[in-house]
Amino acid sequence: MSDRSIDIREAVTGDAKALAEYAGALFAERLTTMFLHDSPPTQEDQLRFIEGFEAENAHLLVAARGDEIVGMAGFKGHGRPQLRHAGIIGFGVAQPCRRQGIGLRLLNGLIAWAEADPLLSRIECDVFAINTPALSLLEKTGFEREGTMRRAIEVGGEKIDNYLLARIW
Repeated sequence: MSDRSIDIREAVTGDAKALAEYAGALFAERLTTMFLHDSPPTQEDQLRFIEGFEAENAHLLVAARGDEIVGMAGFKGHGRPQLRHAGIIGFGVAQPCRRQGIGLRLLNGLIAWAEADPLLSRIECDVFAINTPALSLLEKTGFEREGTMRRAIEVGGEKIDNYLLARIW
């Protein structure tokens, strides 16, 4: 499948159901460390999630194939005045759609949005050390490693490192 059959667009509240289905698929992959709950997010959870990106210094993109969400990338700016120039991102792509350029398109969309904001000059991201595809993608889009949180995340009973990366302009 070509990644061009996928639309990259801003998320809307009407995406809550499809976003819950997407999150449920990630949860089934045992990517539970991505979530705050012990069970898959509900449609109501995802509606609140989308609404959390309605702030001036936040942006949520989805990768959509028709009514189906196959990926997302979000930016949330820091709230303290001293950190207003920066924010953190998170992103993901559904398993069947990975390695097709969708993550790159999502990240490039977020980067373009952030760089167009005159107040922003830094994007941060943290990634499990074992997630080499995400690390590669981030580095491909100009992120640089700034640090390592050693044994910071527990996955399947194993404690793994978490890398901190940033893109500065």
